[in-house]
Amino acid sequence: MPRILVVDDDPALRRALVRVLRAAEVVPVVSAEEALVALSGSPFDAILTDYGIEPTDGVALLGEVARAYPTLRRYLMSGFDQATFTAYVESGLILRVFPKPLDLPALRDEMQRGG
Repeated sequence: MPRILVVDDDPALRRALVRVLRAAEVVPVVSAEEALVALSGSPFDAILTDYGIEPTDGVALLGEVARAYPTLRRYLMSGFDQATFTAYVESGLILRVFPKPLDLPALRDEMQRGG
C-alpha cells in the first residue's frame, strides 16, 4: 500500500483526501514543519502539499523535500493560475500541479498510477 503525506491547513480538505485516497495509507499534516518531521520518521511514496501553507509555501517545502528525499514523488495543490508553476514542473521539482477546486477522481487516479 503506498504511503502519501498530505499537507494542508484545511481540515475538511484533509479529511476528503483521506477518504478519496483510501487505497493508500494517507498521513495528513497541517504544516511544513509537521511534514518534515513525518518524513524523517518513516518512508513515503509521495507528498501532496497545498501551495498556501504557512509560514512557508508549498514550493519551498517541496524544494526541501527534493533535496532530502530526491526520489519522493512531489505534487502541489493550488488555486493560483497553473502557469505560475510551469518552471517548477519543467525542472522536475513538482511532478504535477492539481488546481483547486480539486478534481478528486483525477487526483486519486494519479496517486494510484504512481506518477
